Amino acid sequence: MCHHQEKCGGNTKLSTQLLAFKFSIGAYLSNRYSIELINGKMNYQSFPESGITANINPKLDKYTNWNKLKVELNSYEELISIPKKDLQEFILFTEKNCGKWKKNYTPKNENILDGNTWEMEFKSNQINISSNGYNRYPKNFNSFLFVLEQLTGKIFR
Repeated sequence: MCHHQEKCGGNTKLSTQLLAFKFSIGAYLSNRYSIELINGKMNYQSFPESGITANINPKLDKYTNWNKLKVELNSYEELISIPKKDLQEFILFTEKNCGKWKKNYTPKNENILDGNTWEMEFKSNQINISSNGYNRYPKNFNSFLFVLEQLTGKIFR
């Protein structure tokens, strides 16, 4: 039997596997969120409005030890374990509802530089999806975000 198949009530059925997944969304001077499948877990990251905030000693003078100044990323990162059943439902939803997304959702002749951008890479043993956008989205994009938020318990808006 192929390793992609499992016995299920006497019937053999093909099991869908998620081989790669990466999604990010955010805007200039706004929050940014990303998630990526790494070694079977989802690595979630959120970044605040400006991305990086310098937390530098306010008293800078000739005695300042420049090697001990602290710069912090005001970001949050978490590895999330997803139950297999929930992951299978997400894979099937994404294959069915996002498989026909266009490669690019970018408006023509728009010169605004501070819009919302997003990117999604999804690869299962059934389908590859690569899509991105700038101030434009597929019709069912909010449904995808809702399912992703339900899967991870994290926000992406």
